[in-house]
Amino acid sequence: MKALIVCGSANQSGVSASMASSAERRLRSLGYDAEVVHPAVMRIAHCTGCGGCSDGHCVIDDDMGVMMRKASEADVLVFSFPVHFSGPSSLMKTVMDRFQPFWLCKGLPHPAESAALICGGSPEPRFQPSVSILRAFSITVGMRWRGHLEFPGTDRRGAEGSEEAVAEFLERTFGSGRERPWLRIPSRGLFLRPIRGMEWRWDTCRQRRPIPPRRGTCLCPGRTLCGSPCRTGGRSSCGGPPAFLSWRRPSPCTRTRKG
Repeated sequence: MKALIVCGSANQSGVSASMASSAERRLRSLGYDAEVVHPAVMRIAHCTGCGGCSDGHCVIDDDMGVMMRKASEADVLVFSFPVHFSGPSSLMKTVMDRFQPFWLCKGLPHPAESAALICGGSPEPRFQPSVSILRAFSITVGMRWRGHLEFPGTDRRGAEGSEEAVAEFLERTFGSGRERPWLRIPSRGLFLRPIRGMEWRWDTCRQRRPIPPRRGTCLCPGRTLCGSPCRTGGRSSCGGPPAFLSWRRPSPCTRTRKG
């Protein structure tokens, strides 16, 4: 299994970079083929919101293409970044915004799980805004959010104790891939018929679980078969992330499905 670690700090010798390196070593010891990427030394432009990536390919020709390719091949995506004004660093947010193709083109392969290593300079920084953004990002891309590590007080202690904290967090979160069957790629072309008159197909994606959903379960993020808002909040029957499914025949239904 592969793990991609994105260091969202411009300081190559800072706490975030140290935590990213610790994560790489720990994930390798757990059997992952781990790699750290530093957007600070890459040529990555801001998302322009042009919508040109609806086919899965961004029209901006820069190093983000390398990042997207690495992300599509990874099973686990880990972010390491500092808190700036109670939110992610601008570098981290730029990278996240460029993941727009995964929202517009649901069939793209992507990591199955995600987590974050967040550090803050003050003794009691506000981590929750960053966590909310990361959770929304994971749901948008189609990843299962596995949690985050909070490491405060870096202005005073620096990276002291970060390696032990990162190792413990990753051991608890990604201890063994054998215990997480959703990391396995299911058979392609698996057709499900959870509702009468409809035929649903799993998109080609390494995150999909070969578990037929139950009737009345939300099958897509915030949308029902008829396109009306979903009342279940995008939760699947198994408790995992929403399943991005594509239909082969449109439904004439006009009512919201029950969750």
